[in-house]
Amino acid sequence: MTDVAVRLKDKEQIEKFIQINSRSGCQVDVRSGRSYIDGKSIMGLLTLKLLKPIYVSLIGDERNVSEVMNAYKKQHLLVQG
Repeated sequence: MTDVAVRLKDKEQIEKFIQINSRSGCQVDVRSGRSYIDGKSIMGLLTLKLLKPIYVSLIGDERNVSEVMNAYKKQHLLVQG
């Protein structure tokens, strides 16, 4: 399992985030505050307050997790720090 912080700044980034997660072979769990949702659910994601970073747990084999992480980096979704 890999945990990362992600920031979604606009509708386009939300759409890219869902596309990346939906195409992955990983289980994607998203946490924001006390809320947990499926990272492949746009409806669930839209219920979160996206003003702050969200925390994403990627569960899957190393190759799939690496592919998702690279896609997040390419789309500038990862929180730096």
